[in-house]
Amino acid sequence: MRILSIFLVLIYVQLSYANDQKLKICLAGSTEKTIPNYGEAFVNGARLAINELPSKVQEKIELEVHYYDVTALAALNELQIMRKAGCDAILGFSTGNDLLAIEDDLALNPILTLSIYGDPQDRFEKTNYLRTIQPNAEMLLGHLFEKIPYKMKREDRVLVITASDRSEMLEYKKAIEPLLKNRTNNVTYLNVIEQTHDISEFLKVHKEIKNWDYVILLTRSLIAAKITDELSESKTQKMPILIGTKYFGSSELPAYLNFLKNKDIEAYFSRQNCSCDNSKSFLAFSIKYEKQFKKKPMLISVDTYDSVRFLSSIVGQVEKMDSATIIDYFSKTTNQFIGAGTLVVNPRFKVVSEKKFLIRVSKNGYESMK
Repeated sequence: MRILSIFLVLIYVQLSYANDQKLKICLAGSTEKTIPNYGEAFVNGARLAINELPSKVQEKIELEVHYYDVTALAALNELQIMRKAGCDAILGFSTGNDLLAIEDDLALNPILTLSIYGDPQDRFEKTNYLRTIQPNAEMLLGHLFEKIPYKMKREDRVLVITASDRSEMLEYKKAIEPLLKNRTNNVTYLNVIEQTHDISEFLKVHKEIKNWDYVILLTRSLIAAKITDELSESKTQKMPILIGTKYFGSSELPAYLNFLKNKDIEAYFSRQNCSCDNSKSFLAFSIKYEKQFKKKPMLISVDTYDSVRFLSSIVGQVEKMDSATIIDYFSKTTNQFIGAGTLVVNPRFKVVSEKKFLIRVSKNGYESMK
């Protein structure tokens, strides 16, 4: 029995070191599983990035897909599966709750992880292994209030609805409070529960008060649409101006608009990327993507493309490629990476996203506001 145990340990050790000469990038997510064409666009961005590399570099990179269900423990369970699979770097975990679920376990045995849509936290920057490529809620809301074609007045009545069970929405609420304090004296805050679609607190307030000038929906698309439809059914007031979050979607994946029953609304939100991006680098990427895959890219495609290009820059720079070496390399390198989309990685793994777009949602779709 002792001999068998030693043999199994040796096999485990050999497997652990078998891929030291290959960079294994694992693509992880739940939305990508729920919406197949979104998942396809996610993977295609990575494939395009690798296909552009010299063949000798391509041979040293492996992609593996790890999608999981939208449940409380799914992200953490998938992290354990990716550990066993020998993932050297992870691209995904793109919601705040997913990042919360894996954060402690990731700290015990780090793997370099880039989240595409997870909201940044100050504590992430104190690690050398966990980053999100999103600007924070404060930056996005600041841009929104600067660019929105309405000037909020002191007497305006504002309702702020927050999904209190979503960590990213609590960050939005924290960021919006000082912005509203400087603009109006009439703000009502209430909570809803996204996991159970519980909007009872809103319905109670809505029954009593129906003259909002602005309704700010710090929720994701489905529950935001549910609340918007309730507002639309009111016979006693005009529709308020609606303000949302980046989770309202995009012209390629118009989640919020698709969920609405009554689409005759006016809503605004800011996001860090847009298919309307007319930069040379983004347009060049779009042309290459469409040529290879015979369809237009989604925004997640360029984020994945940039992230894989960034991670691939380690090939040829280190003697072996394992989690510890990869983390050490990127935390020390003085090289800067500038992506085709919004991703910029400054020396020593300082991730920034400098582009921001104001999006208007109406029955005509998603429109970028200049």
